[in-house]
Amino acid sequence: MKLITGVLACLFCLTAFAQDVTAFKNRYKLIREKETGKLLAIQDQHLLSAFSVTPFLTQLYNDLLEEQRLLRSKSGHRQHEIELFVQGLGLEHNKNFHDDEIDFIIEESLKNLESVDLKTIFKKIEDSQIVKTLESKMQEALIQLSLNTVAHADDAKFFYRRAVTYEVVRIVLDLAKKQFSEIPVLNFASYIVVRVEQLIREQRTFSQNMLMYYLDTFDEKELGMSAEEVDRTFSSIFESRIAISARAESTYAQENWLKYGLDKFYAQMRAANQKLRLEGGRYEKNTERVAYSFVRVTEQGKRKIVNLLDNWNMFSSKPAAAIYLDEPQKILRERRLLNLSLAAINFLPISDSIKNIAEQVISSFYIGQKQTEGALAGYFEANGNKDLAKILYLQNMNPFIFMP
Repeated sequence: MKLITGVLACLFCLTAFAQDVTAFKNRYKLIREKETGKLLAIQDQHLLSAFSVTPFLTQLYNDLLEEQRLLRSKSGHRQHEIELFVQGLGLEHNKNFHDDEIDFIIEESLKNLESVDLKTIFKKIEDSQIVKTLESKMQEALIQLSLNTVAHADDAKFFYRRAVTYEVVRIVLDLAKKQFSEIPVLNFASYIVVRVEQLIREQRTFSQNMLMYYLDTFDEKELGMSAEEVDRTFSSIFESRIAISARAESTYAQENWLKYGLDKFYAQMRAANQKLRLEGGRYEKNTERVAYSFVRVTEQGKRKIVNLLDNWNMFSSKPAAAIYLDEPQKILRERRLLNLSLAAINFLPISDSIKNIAEQVISSFYIGQKQTEGALAGYFEANGNKDLAKILYLQNMNPFIFMP
């Protein structure tokens, strides 16, 4: 089923591409009941199928060590690069929290890495029971839910009923408090536990947004599905995003299963259209919509694709940039530093309240944005642009997502 998003044709001109459904078939596996052929679930064969903390710890350790090496080997050059990066975030105009300067905290968290004994801290965490407990408890919690299942068309409570990873985080965080007396080590161990659980959910959301791109773009027959199966898949995707506390929403989704997902999807489209109407004046003419929530634009002579569903950060209504077409690794470099800052802030001697605020600000620059970009990655893959698709995978910085 090819979804029609109403006023889109009036808002921008779409360029015709010879899009290929092969990427969809190589990535997604339709799980059907043998006897009846009924669609049960959809799995992403490029997502992690079994849980392990190792990919995350390896990536985090290597990234922190590399940044430490840069800080130690280039005298003041790397420090100056960090200062310019933080200035580019524009936070000096947003001193909205107490009297503390969040931009200064971000800068100091990165510069402070030069003196952190990373090897000792990681060894303390690895020698404790934290990693083993996290792995065993998470595997136990997810035993009935394959990590690469991105939709379950036949079960309106599939994800809501299995939202059990939060309890695992609580158990392991309590264990960390008992095992570590040093605040920096405790903070960092807690960060690892929370972030791993978040990344597991983020990999699914990234893939779901990619899946919605295919559902929106291709005829259901090309995907090997029926129109009703597409509707149910949309509903399952949005059912997976219902908060644990939102029981009324879960009940509503069950009672309106055939239209629940499409209603949510169209609401997103209306929000994206409104965003373009409000913010489109900043761009030069000839904007072109790509995927379902992105638009190719030129701003101050720079060609880029922007995200109409996520803002640049929590202080700005400006659409987030997804990729700079003339400098495709720009966002990857920026997010790498933001990601490192989110980890490194745990080594600073600041209060929990200020740390939580800083983490909120840092996250607002990229955590939600990189998940939405799954749709854009699908667009690039369907159009045979593997180089730009690879950039999106890299800037997602999720070790549980594998490039095809």
